[in-house]
Amino acid sequence: MSTQASTSGSADQRAALLWAAVVGWIGALALAAIATLWWAVAGMLVAVVEAVRPEADASPDPSGLVAGTAVAMVLCVSVALGAAWVVARAPGTALPPALVGACSGVVGSLVGLGVLCVVLGIDPSSLLP
Repeated sequence: MSTQASTSGSADQRAALLWAAVVGWIGALALAAIATLWWAVAGMLVAVVEAVRPEADASPDPSGLVAGTAVAMVLCVSVALGAAWVVARAPGTALPPALVGACSGVVGSLVGLGVLCVVLGIDPSSLLP
């Protein structure tokens, strides 16, 4: 009986980690898309500024954006997996593994979004209602 319970708990933990990984990676890819769109809009604005004022030297540097986006993506997935690991292993967890993993993935995605906002120069608290 105890072997069955530990096997079921282990399967639930793996399922929660799988869900967290999937939702975390979706969040990380969304962060990469946001950063790419930000870079595209910045490039278009720089082109407009240089067309209007040729003497202006407005060339954006992508190195900070690339490094910051990479950090945000790694944090997104790491926090998602870490949260799912902690919650799924908690004794007496009554939540379904899919819910634990999905909520952990969303938490990781929000952490990554906060880091990306800081990299982009946006105050994360301004996004709250």
